[in-house]
Amino acid sequence: VRFANLLFVDNPVGTGYSYVSNETAFAANNSQIAADLVTMISFFLTKMPEFQNVPLYIFSESYGGKMAAEFALALYKAHASGKVSCKLAGVALGDGWLSPLDSTSTWGQYLYTMSFLDKSNLLTLNKVVSEIRQALVAKQGAKATELWASAEDLVEQLTNGIDWYNILQPQSEQVAALNKELPPLDRAYIRNVARFYNGTLADLMNGPVKEKLGSIPKNVTWGGQSGEVFKALKADFMLPAVDTVDRLLNETDIKVAVYSGQLDLIVDALGTLQWMEQLKWPGMKDFQSATKTPMVVQGETAGYHKAFKNLALYWVLKAGHMVPADAPLAAQAMAHHITTGQW
Repeated sequence: VRFANLLFVDNPVGTGYSYVSNETAFAANNSQIAADLVTMISFFLTKMPEFQNVPLYIFSESYGGKMAAEFALALYKAHASGKVSCKLAGVALGDGWLSPLDSTSTWGQYLYTMSFLDKSNLLTLNKVVSEIRQALVAKQGAKATELWASAEDLVEQLTNGIDWYNILQPQSEQVAALNKELPPLDRAYIRNVARFYNGTLADLMNGPVKEKLGSIPKNVTWGGQSGEVFKALKADFMLPAVDTVDRLLNETDIKVAVYSGQLDLIVDALGTLQWMEQLKWPGMKDFQSATKTPMVVQGETAGYHKAFKNLALYWVLKAGHMVPADAPLAAQAMAHHITTGQW
């Protein structure tokens, strides 16, 4: 990326190189995560005041999409109250876990349409989804998370090991070798998070990168506390943040971009479209009727885009849950489109 300055944040505390010395410091909900991020960016901008007047865009993917929405709203309010000096311009929510129930409830239809399930499989999966819905209605967040993990187990069984990040890619060896005797939640953590803390990436981050940074304590390993982070958020994991997106659209003037990888299963495009339809923002009707235009990269259609006022949606073709990894040129074009205000 040559058109923007990049600041990578290992968040929530306990992920990546970030760490805590007391387990009470782990964030237990989205609000705590946002508060930590506001503290971080305030410190950064105080130390680097030259960035206070540079347009700031928050990009995050997956569960990070849920966190980014809350962070953007909290930062906007902190700036409005004079606590933080910044030029917040927009937020991009990539394959974001904004409405876990909408994502989970559309897995069946998506997999059925893509020929991974038959009608009987679809009915079996939807029964588990119904239990998740009941748990959320009863405000049993931790139970809903456990049921979500069981639903993932069921999907893997019914599809003979589909890859959650990209349905057309072979399942990773680590996930395929999961111990079936582990509790569902432990398997879900390995399937969705720990898979990235092994192999060549972990060797790179705990070797040359850590050495180059020079400020990481020797006893800290990249991702060493991520399991504890996951457990701390168990009760909050399945709770939605759609209302936060609505507040961003209704109460702020920042741009809100949503993007979705065509081949993502975890946060499938169907679920994303479903939660977006629930937005109460007055401009939603005009957004829905806005013209969808192709996003052409190097002569090929890499995706589609539609926008109205400060809301935009991007569909990225040939990409799964990790859009920049699967479709780097499309991701770069999209990021440039968002940060240069072309919509």
